[in-house]
Amino acid sequence: MEHHLKSWPCFFEALWNGDKNFEVRVNDRDYKVGDILKLEEWDPKTEKYSGRVVIRRITYMTTLEELPTKPLLKGYVIMSLAKDIDGA
Repeated sequence: MEHHLKSWPCFFEALWNGDKNFEVRVNDRDYKVGDILKLEEWDPKTEKYSGRVVIRRITYMTTLEELPTKPLLKGYVIMSLAKDIDGA
């Protein structure tokens, strides 16, 4: 499955330059390990896409609900991302 997502400039830049290799998102798309994220830089101030795109594969997922302490941010997932995309 491929998911097309908006990514705000402050978060997108870290993906673009390789400093960030994860995403925290509401799991409203039933993300799965192996899915592809197509992240498009979106500027909320101008309400326009910049044209820059990062494509990553989900390699690991966890929810904050799985923590042994009380649940935090119910409905969110943390996804580890890899650059090695075959055919993308």
